[in-house]
Amino acid sequence: MEDEWTIVIGRRSKGRSRKPRPSLPKTTAPCRGLYPHQPPLHSDDDDDHLGESLLLTRKVEASIKKLQESSFFSAFLDQLQSPPFRTKLDQVLGSHPLIKMVVYGIGSIASCERARLQFAFAVLLRRALGFVAGIEVFDPVISPVESKVMESFDFSMIPTDEQGRRVAHEPTLFFMPHCEAVLYNNLLEANWGSPLLKRIVVLGNSFSGYEQFVSEFRGAHIAGSTNYIIGVREHTEEIEVKVDEEFFLPFHDTSWHFFELGSDSELPIGV
Repeated sequence: MEDEWTIVIGRRSKGRSRKPRPSLPKTTAPCRGLYPHQPPLHSDDDDDHLGESLLLTRKVEASIKKLQESSFFSAFLDQLQSPPFRTKLDQVLGSHPLIKMVVYGIGSIASCERARLQFAFAVLLRRALGFVAGIEVFDPVISPVESKVMESFDFSMIPTDEQGRRVAHEPTLFFMPHCEAVLYNNLLEANWGSPLLKRIVVLGNSFSGYEQFVSEFRGAHIAGSTNYIIGVREHTEEIEVKVDEEFFLPFHDTSWHFFELGSDSELPIGV
């Protein structure tokens, strides 16, 4: 199975494993709107909320079924269950039996099918792993109705905007497809150093894609919000998630990121 992966390790692999990208990895607007905060999408009437909750729950269940029965997710499970990939996860877990899961920037699951599919993917990922301690989620566009539906799937709402700066005191999987570069950068900055980075797995936009974009477009406005992404690339093993045409929009340019640092590994200071 390992030979079927697209793996990128540090800068030395740049250009061999991915086709050149003409543009920056993009978010999925209008599904998400991380900044500024937006008002709730629904009324405060309890009856309206109940009806909307039931309707949205059915839509989420339909997205889960659609994804679960797809060849895309079947191939993803093959990757997830392969012994080499399990070894990577075991290295992150260390002596811990469980891993936490944090979801940033999921977007509006009520108004956007792409966001619902990403939410459904998170639900199925937890089930497939079988050792997730719990899932926390934050996006300022999440409405009260959406929050209630997410909680019915055992997601917990993060009460404040962490802006991606969650410190991984325990092994943590960050599920962040199509988030803004600044959130990945903030996450890395908050965990800068070998002991913390080794506890993190990031499932989100390709870091090698950001590196290539910054390299090709020097002076681009995004350079200041990718310094930690670029700074950690030498110690990053990136495994691409293969996406077919049916699920291209919600999951394109998505990769796993594992951080392999020894006790004597040096990270750039003040990147």
